[in-house]
Amino acid sequence: MKISISPIWFYAILILLACQNVKENPAVASSRDDRSETSRKQVAIFIFDGVQIIDFTGPYEVFGAAGYQVFTVAESLEPITTSMGMTVVPDYDLTTHPQADIIVLPGGNVPHQLDSTDRRIVWIEEQAPVVDHIMSVCNGVFFLTSTNLVQGLRITTNAGMLPHLSHFAPASEVIYDARFTDNGQIITAGGFSAGIDAALHLVGKLDGRPAMAYVANNGMEYNWQANESYSRYDMADAWIPIFLDVYPPLFDKKIIKYEGDRDQWESLFHIRRENIGELIEQLQEIAQMNEWDVIAKISDSSGKDLHYTLNDALGNSWSLNTTIQPLAEPDFYSLEIKVGRLTKTAE
Repeated sequence: MKISISPIWFYAILILLACQNVKENPAVASSRDDRSETSRKQVAIFIFDGVQIIDFTGPYEVFGAAGYQVFTVAESLEPITTSMGMTVVPDYDLTTHPQADIIVLPGGNVPHQLDSTDRRIVWIEEQAPVVDHIMSVCNGVFFLTSTNLVQGLRITTNAGMLPHLSHFAPASEVIYDARFTDNGQIITAGGFSAGIDAALHLVGKLDGRPAMAYVANNGMEYNWQANESYSRYDMADAWIPIFLDVYPPLFDKKIIKYEGDRDQWESLFHIRRENIGELIEQLQEIAQMNEWDVIAKISDSSGKDLHYTLNDALGNSWSLNTTIQPLAEPDFYSLEIKVGRLTKTAE
């Protein structure tokens, strides 16, 4: 008897067979459903009031896509509020969580130095001997520098806090031009999306580069290049947020222009400020605090110009020029900032 199969059913059968082959093929990474919870790597992500969302959800997504068992841990089971106002209910507290293989310490509302008796520091030091890896993201590294775990190690954080890290971790080697550092057990990542890169690196380290690439491409659609040399600190605009780090903060601003590359950057903001003299004084204080050299100060009726040269920790020399001018709208000013590389260290 001749059996006729329609093209639609034919392709449906092929898809079912292909899915079956993938499930049975040992070369294909196991999915969450293929692993028992006890055989999956356990990842504890510490969260707290003011935690930066991407710092913990980025690694959460990576490790979850890799098939690891991921859970959140906090000081208590009370809901926490993230830096952006999101409410998150922790899975466990510091005394009830399963034993972790990996601990993630995200950034956010983290003091530069915590006392050795702080519950969070005590917990980290208790966990260190029994976990395989501890990974910090952004200024979550200050949890580690408040312990004795990173002395002599290569560590990093987000670009704006690198000078602070050098001050609070004098016994460590602070790395300015890396997305993350790997010291074996201790991994530290720069800010925000750098936590995703560090987590992918750790997946590759534990499960192999093919597994890492599979997670990046299929689990996240994230175009991560493991050997990419991008460093936030090395971009010319890294100096702009530092220069704007004044009090009161310049939150009430409109971004008109913000573009450039590793060697130059031009930006223009419209800022609400009642007193232009106070603003200029605050910008000068930031420059003085960072020990930038004054090239020239020009003041006239049309605007205020400030010109500086500065050197970074990598030996690069930069120029930073600003112009402040009043706008037609009362209490609004334009603040133009131009950054240019003067010299560059040999690579």
